[in-house]
Amino acid sequence: NKRKITIYDKEQILNECIKSDFIDCRINAYPVLDNNNFQGYSNIQAPNLIFIDLDLDKNLSYQEAKRKLEKLKSKSIKIIKEKLDGCQPTILWTGNGYHIYIVIDTRPLELIKELSELSKKSSEEFLRYAELTFSNKKKDSGHNPSFKSSLLRIPYTFNSKNLLTYNENDREKAEVKIVQKFDKDNVKPINIKLLREFRLWLTDKDLKDKQKRLKNLRFRKDLSMS
Repeated sequence: NKRKITIYDKEQILNECIKSDFIDCRINAYPVLDNNNFQGYSNIQAPNLIFIDLDLDKNLSYQEAKRKLEKLKSKSIKIIKEKLDGCQPTILWTGNGYHIYIVIDTRPLELIKELSELSKKSSEEFLRYAELTFSNKKKDSGHNPSFKSSLLRIPYTFNSKNLLTYNENDREKAEVKIVQKFDKDNVKPINIKLLREFRLWLTDKDLKDKQKRLKNLRFRKDLSMS
């Protein structure tokens, strides 16, 4: 049974994992918000963990898909290092692909006027922009990160999709494994160049949204006149 509960400490995390037999254990990267959570602003938070989801290509054989995935991972790591000044993220193998978790040092982006003018949810938009950019637009097409849906898999637990593949004796093959740990002593900030690129992306997205709304209005007007 899939259920969501609020977690307060590491001991509770372990207890809940035990209750679920260590299957499909995930934890949200972001906390539950209170009504006044940042410098007098309510319902905003910093996008300080980026989640990238890279999946095996189901249209290829396992060996071909794995080779393709390794190239995607290598390319993503290269982009991350370039964009975030040598950042070393956490990488998990999930059995179906890689999860990349990037810890960054930032404040809520709604506090930056140039960004808040373009989007009332600029911090959440940054989660999506960063995953697209850092994955070279090769991320899982069904993954659309938000503060409520950034569910991180817990290492040494099991992905139920993988358990269907292996029998009980091969259960360890379905285990979520750590490939690389992030460098906790070298957390990188969002630099000016990356913020500028994000602002351009928001500007382009805002323009496309306005053009789409205008097109829909014209279409409804034409229908009413016909």
